[in-house]
Order: sequence, then C-alpha cells, then structure tokens
Amino acid sequence: MDRLEQLRQVIDDIVHKNRNLEESRCGFVHLYGVSATCTILALKRGLNPELCSSAGMLHDIWNYADVFQHYLYNPSMFVDTTAQYASVRSSGKAMRIQRLKRVLAELGI
Repeated sequence: MDRLEQLRQVIDDIVHKNRNLEESRCGFVHLYGVSATCTILALKRGLNPELCSSAGMLHDIWNYADVFQHYLYNPSMFVDTTAQYASVRSSGKAMRIQRLKRVLAELGI
C-alpha cells in the first residue's frame, strides 16, 4: 500500500470516530474533495501530486471549510449577483467569492 492510501486509512479512522453522522459525512466529502483539488492544482502547477494530495487530506481535518471544494459541492452557495456581492462585502463571503474566482480563472473555468 502506498503512502497516500496509508494516510487515508488514518484519516478515515479519525473521521469515523466522530459520532455526529452529518459532521462525519461532511468531513469525508470535504477532505477527499480538497485532496482531489490539490492533486489537480499540483498537476497544473508542476508540483508533486502525492505530496499535495496528502496535504489536502491533512489541511484541516477538524475544520471543514475551503472555498473551491465548497463550490464544487454546491455551486449555488456562490451565486454572485451585484446586489448580493454588495450586501456581503463586509462579511467573509465577498473574500471567498474573490478566492473562488481566482482558482476558477487559473483552471480556465
């Protein structure tokens, strides 16, 4: 078994221990989603995909919150109308929308 699969087994064991089934589900979706996104970005940027995928699995195992993975999970959370953007400018949502736009532009999406 390679290192990434060994790491995933450890992560799976940690996430399975969460007795809140919704948080556990979100943890799996988020950590694996971020890991896959890291692999895509690593390939695009000429970086080591195994290392980047591993970093994605570990990046915030107890706090599931990253803009691109959340967008892929539910794009409607990031609908960016002018009125909506103006109303969220003072919150963190405007910053997340800008971060998402940068990632999408880098990927040519």
